[in-house]
Amino acid sequence: MKIFVGLDCGGTKTVALASDKSGKIIGRGLSGAANPLSVGPNRTVENIISAINNAVFDIKKPDFGGIYIGMAGGKPAMLKEIQKRLKLSTYLKSADSIVVDHDLRIALYSGLPKGDGIVVIAGTGSAAWGLDLDGNEVLVSGWNHLLGETGGYELGIQAIIAATRAYDGRGPKTVLLENIIEAYQLDSFEDVSLVIRNSTDSPRIASLAPYVIDAAKKGDKVAFRILNEMIDEVDLSIKTAAKRCKIKGLLKVVMVGGMFTMDFPMIEELTKRVHKWNKKVTFVSPREEPVRAALRFAKSQN
Repeated sequence: MKIFVGLDCGGTKTVALASDKSGKIIGRGLSGAANPLSVGPNRTVENIISAINNAVFDIKKPDFGGIYIGMAGGKPAMLKEIQKRLKLSTYLKSADSIVVDHDLRIALYSGLPKGDGIVVIAGTGSAAWGLDLDGNEVLVSGWNHLLGETGGYELGIQAIIAATRAYDGRGPKTVLLENIIEAYQLDSFEDVSLVIRNSTDSPRIASLAPYVIDAAKKGDKVAFRILNEMIDEVDLSIKTAAKRCKIKGLLKVVMVGGMFTMDFPMIEELTKRVHKWNKKVTFVSPREEPVRAALRFAKSQN
């Protein structure tokens, strides 16, 4: 029996969904982050294989058909590198086909099956993507969370920076200082530099996002500023993508990622901003998990 697998690889987790040729779901597997820009190519490949293995755990010798991977941090050269490594791996080298793509395509088609619009992903990092009138891909942002992508990481790192300024007396007081002590279970805020040491701590930094949103809702001015700067950046990404895709009339925008599921009226705030430059905008929620779109693409490879 041929097994088809679709994967959605993000900066926090990796999800794999496996099915037979008829579409019957065989299993679902989870693993850690698989964004090569944040965790490196080696760990990315390890977590992709781990997620697939978890999805087909009950099958002794899986016979893989098509495998389609939507991956965050998907710049062309890196996509090719990850694809090469997977094809050479002992576990997957017999697969009929392995396609490694950026995660924006599966995100778009999870909300707009015809692909007639743009998608914005805002999770650990963020990016906007669509196709112009000539069928050319348009990508806005997506450089990686260390190079200015807005999203959960940006909220978290800005919260930490604001807290260090408040602690020193260089900036205004903010409840985020106490929130960080609580979140990281610190004896003293000064220990934060021992907890956060390098870019591979991105999931831990992004985990502070709910604290920022909660503080903003409760009136903390610093948290409110950080959150609104993020929303402004998402608006700018949408505007830039729409302009480069030459969309002048009705604009459909699929919203995907953890930032849009937080307990805050993100869509309402975005709508206010987008309406300043386009009154004909429709925000679309995914009809399904992006990993299901990936599974459909996996089956279409054969």
